[in-house]
Amino acid sequence: MPTALIIGASRGLGLGLAEEFAARGWNVIATARDPAKADKLYALTMRTQGQVRVEKADIDKTEDIEALHERLKDITLDVLYINAGIGGDRSKDARTWTRDDVADVMMTNVFRTIGAAMIFQDRVTTGTGVIAFMSSRVGSVSFARKRPEHEDLYRASKAGLNAISRSFQMRMPDQSVTVLSVSPGLVKTDLTGDRGEIDVPTACKGVVDLVLKAAGTQKHGYFRYDGEELPW
Repeated sequence: MPTALIIGASRGLGLGLAEEFAARGWNVIATARDPAKADKLYALTMRTQGQVRVEKADIDKTEDIEALHERLKDITLDVLYINAGIGGDRSKDARTWTRDDVADVMMTNVFRTIGAAMIFQDRVTTGTGVIAFMSSRVGSVSFARKRPEHEDLYRASKAGLNAISRSFQMRMPDQSVTVLSVSPGLVKTDLTGDRGEIDVPTACKGVVDLVLKAAGTQKHGYFRYDGEELPW
């Protein structure tokens, strides 16, 4: 039975991915920053009779990710999906964000995300394994549209993630694992204030379809949940 590790799975898209992989017969390891508050994730574990395993990990704490890596030392991953991320303070813009505001978003959405992939890359199956990052269409420079100023920091973080994920893939030995930057679409989640074009199950079905189709290509691609390749 194949195994997926989803980092950031206590709610929203991460929880939806855990549900979708489990529905397809996968073993799922799903992380939460605070498992004591991950009621929906534990409910999924009960419904799947243990097919979904809950682990504690805070993407912002490298020691948490390293400890998780050690706990999973005997497990080979077919998919590593890093979903953890934050939107930042959207009551501010470039005139009012502080250094701490910027650092929080960029560290979580870019550098800690790539750091988690660096730690776990040796656990991903060579050849057919996939490392996927939850990106966004707003991270595309070519897709630039007139957007509210308060979105600039989040957009910069996703553009940064796209750029550094390409460097990450190029540094991998033999580039023998598929790396994906995935835009889930405009999904109705807490991050969007439940405003969006599609719901979580629709997005997650498309994302998992995309991941499974890309497995074995051993390239880095930037795609929408429905398979559309996006311009960088």
